[in-house]
Amino acid sequence: MPEPEIRKPSTPVTQGDLSEVENALSIRFPPQVRDFYLRTNGGRPYPHLFPKGDERFAIQQFLPIKYPNPRLTVESTYRDLTSDAATANFPKHLVPIGIDGGGDHYCFSAKDEKFGSIYCFSWEHYDDPSRNTIFLADDFDQFVSALTESE
Repeated sequence: MPEPEIRKPSTPVTQGDLSEVENALSIRFPPQVRDFYLRTNGGRPYPHLFPKGDERFAIQQFLPIKYPNPRLTVESTYRDLTSDAATANFPKHLVPIGIDGGGDHYCFSAKDEKFGSIYCFSWEHYDDPSRNTIFLADDFDQFVSALTESE
């Protein structure tokens, strides 16, 4: 699988770190996502654009599992999005692993029937469940291998 270059990765994490987050959130990471985090622990991908039809989804950063900022990790972002009344429409089965410059979140599905599928949660359509969750890829490898810099 071609993988993007990851710029500014965070401090490496271990299997134990990933297991801690899984236990804390009562989720499990898809194997492809787990492997990615063991190699990079988040960072800025280059290339960073995911093409879907006529649209380009820009992933600014993959969130780290831990370090350096405890307020901007997979766990803290998931907790913020699923426990705050202001974000009540955020689907609890989506686990945020990335963000774009406008605040949209890139997530994997923790639901059994769509486990590992990648989605973008669009805050522009927050109040419209038929439009706020956009399917992007069947799995993480498909998602990152499609990243490009072409507009």
